[in-house]
Amino acid sequence: MKYNSNNILCIEVDDLVAAGFVEENIHKGVCVGYSTLPNMKENGRLLFPFDQLGIRYKEAIEKRFGNPYNYMAKAPLRNLIQKDIAAAAFYLEYSFDGTKKLPRQPIDYVTKYTQCASVLNMMIKAETDKKELKKFAGNMVNFYDKMIEIITEDRIDLPTTYITLRRKISDYKANGYASLISSKFGNKNSAKIKDEVSESLLLTYLEHHNQFDDEQVCRFYNLAAVPMGYKAIDQSTVGVHRRKRMAEIMIGRQGNAKFYDTYSTSMKQRRPSCALARLENDDNDLDMYFWKKEVRKGKNFTNYYKRVKMIVVVDALNDYPLGWSYGEEVSVELVRAAWLDAMHHINELTGSWYLPHQIKNDRWALTGLRPFYQSICVDYVDNTLGSKRNRYIEQSFGKKWHKDLKEIALVGYAGHNMSSQTRINPDALNNNLKNVPHISEAPGYISLFIDKIRNRKNEKGQTLTEQWKASFASSEIAQERQISYAHMLDLFGVRHSVASARNPELPNSITKEGVVCRLNNEEYTYDVPDTIRLDYTGANVQVIYSPLDVSRVLVTDYKKLRFIANTTYIMPSAAVDFTENDNKVFWAKMTAKRKLVEWVAEQKAKRQDTLNAAGIDANGLLQAGILTKEIKQEAEAYLQAANGKELAAIENNVQQNDAHFNYQKERANVDFFLD
Repeated sequence: MKYNSNNILCIEVDDLVAAGFVEENIHKGVCVGYSTLPNMKENGRLLFPFDQLGIRYKEAIEKRFGNPYNYMAKAPLRNLIQKDIAAAAFYLEYSFDGTKKLPRQPIDYVTKYTQCASVLNMMIKAETDKKELKKFAGNMVNFYDKMIEIITEDRIDLPTTYITLRRKISDYKANGYASLISSKFGNKNSAKIKDEVSESLLLTYLEHHNQFDDEQVCRFYNLAAVPMGYKAIDQSTVGVHRRKRMAEIMIGRQGNAKFYDTYSTSMKQRRPSCALARLENDDNDLDMYFWKKEVRKGKNFTNYYKRVKMIVVVDALNDYPLGWSYGEEVSVELVRAAWLDAMHHINELTGSWYLPHQIKNDRWALTGLRPFYQSICVDYVDNTLGSKRNRYIEQSFGKKWHKDLKEIALVGYAGHNMSSQTRINPDALNNNLKNVPHISEAPGYISLFIDKIRNRKNEKGQTLTEQWKASFASSEIAQERQISYAHMLDLFGVRHSVASARNPELPNSITKEGVVCRLNNEEYTYDVPDTIRLDYTGANVQVIYSPLDVSRVLVTDYKKLRFIANTTYIMPSAAVDFTENDNKVFWAKMTAKRKLVEWVAEQKAKRQDTLNAAGIDANGLLQAGILTKEIKQEAEAYLQAANGKELAAIENNVQQNDAHFNYQKERANVDFFLD
């Protein structure tokens, strides 16, 4: 507001803005819903004569400033108020709770407190300069009355009664700029929690792991603090400190995981550049209901809300599910089964066996599973306790996961968890309870679900399977860690267990038939190479197998013996049942038998050549009297028996082989040759 050169009271743009009008409309000369603004310009400034304004404009001005003529009568006093630059700098730099600054929006507290300090500075100066005071107010009473009017009209955040204003000036003189700052911004001049002792006591109760509510903390604090001379507090004070200091108390109150997820900075990462660069596994409660007969408290009942737990292995390249397993409870075996399934799927996609470069897993049963994880990848590192944000698999269990599951679990979909925004229709669920599938059908539904995810298309129109295969084929890094089938079984296979075995570590034996064991509730016989069988017949061994493919197993004694054994080919006993493939196998086996006989004869000839080269006549020594009578008799008997058996065996096998070669011509009975 100002008087123009003709001494006419004029309203300025800033005054209209303060009264609630939009500056853009003011410059246009009209405000929405109001009459046209009469205006004039003086020295380039837009002025609006107050007496010429419409009645609604006048009402808005008077509501904001009071009578504008009275307002301008105090202009000499207002002109004495000089902006305190030092105060502005103090409030700009002021910090509380460590690093927090005074807010500038929606309320500009820097400007607000600077204005208060400037007014108080002027009043303190006027009190000391009686001439100025008499010049503009006459006496102290009139001065305070006029200043209270200015404080009210200009909406300055200072007291508006004489006593409280005097008290504020005294406080300002004693404590300076900080005395004007509200306690919510760390000013403890009037705070009840104002020193380290009271603050530490309150925070100790707030951070307790029992998570006491504000009423309990208030009660505990007052019981301890009041006898020490501190003021009692109420629940609202507790609430203010709890919210303000949550970062400090959260670890004790809610644990490391909650603190990490709330306050710890996430490191931005990009997806792996190729397949098998990083695989992750985690458990998931499948959101689908099944029914199962159960016994509870000795009574039979049908549980229609049975859910299964899955272990899923995904490639972080594109959240591609490589392997999965399921069970009613999570177990170490379930985790290993998911990884074994992943290995078979990798083989299905690539034609060979590959290990990942890196894996990420949760910390469930980590003590037992750590050696397993360490065997899979190079430089394995445990996942951080309570950390979920550094794993892509957590994200893969989100909206897309549920979107696909809804289309598979048309009956029995269990919805999102209780904290999610999307919930299932409880009425529809209850009406369909009798139609939910039996738990034995779970693997079929899960298989359909996983296949649906694998065939989900990305933004380029590729299925996840196609994207994964293309990435693998084009990357040398993805193909670096190729392993053999034996190595795969050694890492991921299942150890055959026989409850009644004398040696649980080596429950199987090598016999002349091979290795016979019962896997997946069926008996299998596995061939043992002749060179191994001759040396290890009767040896105890372990069979390591994949339940997904029992045609080949790893046989080992954990020492020197380690080989892959294939299931024994079962030959037909009747000649009419022979197929072309049976004939091939038959002749291969007979050739192997002939080679074995020839090998025995070769070994005998080598031994004789060795003795001849050394000039030793074993039979002559028996007759030369070098040996004692008893030993000589025993040696003769042994040598004759050994030679007789060996020669008889060789002769017998030769006869068998010759007879067998005549079989094809004469179509004789084949039983004799299969022994």
